[in-house]
Amino acid sequence: LGTFVTHIMASFVRRKPLLAAGLSLGARYVIGDSFTQLAVEDKKEVDVRRVVCFGTFGALMGAGPIYWWMGYAMPKLVSPHLNSTASKCAAYCFGDVCVFMPLIYFPCFYSLREFIYHGDKPSVEDGAPMSTHPDLLLTSAMDKMKGGFVSDMQSAAMFMAPQDCLMQTLVPPHMRVPFLSVTGLVWVYLLSSSRGSEKLEEEAELVTDTLGLKRQMSKVA
Repeated sequence: LGTFVTHIMASFVRRKPLLAAGLSLGARYVIGDSFTQLAVEDKKEVDVRRVVCFGTFGALMGAGPIYWWMGYAMPKLVSPHLNSTASKCAAYCFGDVCVFMPLIYFPCFYSLREFIYHGDKPSVEDGAPMSTHPDLLLTSAMDKMKGGFVSDMQSAAMFMAPQDCLMQTLVPPHMRVPFLSVTGLVWVYLLSSSRGSEKLEEEAELVTDTLGLKRQMSKVA
């Protein structure tokens, strides 16, 4: 039975690689955030909106930027040009920490997070839902990303660098998928515990309100 299930899953991944990547990463983010809420933060029930935020983000990233970065960009940039293990470790660490996380991963995360948490809230500018003002949502998301940039990048560096080095040195090829599955859950826990709590969202509303108020005042002036 196990062999049959494995064969079916492998066949599905070959036929629908983007869908498989999106589903697997989306499920990982749902599981990781749910675990963080129930087991770590000791909540009585799961915050559904928060789980939707993390699950949607994981699915979209898995079927898009992460799939492209890990499956095409980095292998084509690194493998043909670097031969030593040390140089590959350095290249992957630099690419993940200095390029992918600050320029792709975190902007996407904060933008989607802002839309899910605040898209249905009224704008100070005209009372319409914030989702009708993508410029305000994006500005607010980028302001929040800048506010947490140092701590986010510290977490990313402390997590990504050891993971990439282990991948290139100690983890054999046939164990890399299980290894990434485990480390991926650890990363979701770190992201969820630092950027998913209700208290942070209550504070974040002040930023959105301030942006709308500034826009309104500029029009009056």
